[in-house]
Amino acid sequence: MSKEELDPEVVADLRLRAYSEKDSSRSRGEGAYDWKPAPTVTQWKCRVPACKTFVDVTPDAVESWEMFNRELARRDERPVASHEVMWCASCAEMHAGAQSQRLRKMADRMADVIRQIKAGDKVIRWRSSSGEHAGDENEAFAALKRWGHPDIEGFKQAIGDKRNTTPSKRERRGGL
Repeated sequence: MSKEELDPEVVADLRLRAYSEKDSSRSRGEGAYDWKPAPTVTQWKCRVPACKTFVDVTPDAVESWEMFNRELARRDERPVASHEVMWCASCAEMHAGAQSQRLRKMADRMADVIRQIKAGDKVIRWRSSSGEHAGDENEAFAALKRWGHPDIEGFKQAIGDKRNTTPSKRERRGGL
């Protein structure tokens, strides 16, 4: 294609591009691209007990950790130790890879407890990291809340509404 056959808009765009490549006002100035990573001030062990790999820590990370521990102290809670904070690169990758399995296991555990509550079981059984547990409905609701159920109050209300509208066994059999 010759110059005579080029679209006038394309020619204008090419001229503008050639001009802007040499335009010095479009640069960010001297030193704009001299990025350096934050300095390492200390190293902490990976939070996986079997790993023992040391992870570089920046001043910002240390400051955030100290602020978080001050907030925990204000609430009279146990502070987070430095070996409980960071994962090394390989452990972080493994942790992220296992996330879907952990979430599925948690959802299955919640679903099992919810089924028992909906069925109206007097004793509800569940498993947790500390072993087998059994309790009444209130303890099961407390366990669901600890596990991160998104709407305990709404679930309680739905169960109550269902129980108030469902006829009792005696009424279904034709009794009083």
